[in-house]
Amino acid sequence: MNKPPLPDIGADLEGRPRHKLPSAPAAAVEQTDDQVEANTAQMTRRWPVVTRARAAEPKITPEKLVPIQINIPDSLNQQLARACFEQSCTKTYLIIKGLAAEGFDIDPIYLSPDRRKPRG
Repeated sequence: MNKPPLPDIGADLEGRPRHKLPSAPAAAVEQTDDQVEANTAQMTRRWPVVTRARAAEPKITPEKLVPIQINIPDSLNQQLARACFEQSCTKTYLIIKGLAAEGFDIDPIYLSPDRRKPRG
């Protein structure tokens, strides 16, 4: 029985030919704002796309929260926990809301019932 010869093992190890990429220009020419605007307008006419980004919304960074510990009667703690359950909020929210009602200067960002960031 005659078997065909095996293919050359070295043939699979040869790399593929690499493509030559065009070299970058030696010195880039700085364009003026008017030239950039004209080029952008031309490209927008050719390929209709949105070229203006939305204005960035100012990022509100709240102050760091400082933990405090207070001693309250157990019955008050139970009332507070029940109110939190019924209103789907945290004890911190109820306490800050009460301080705001008393006239303390509270930033509205801290008056989130569940401490999640407000969606805009």
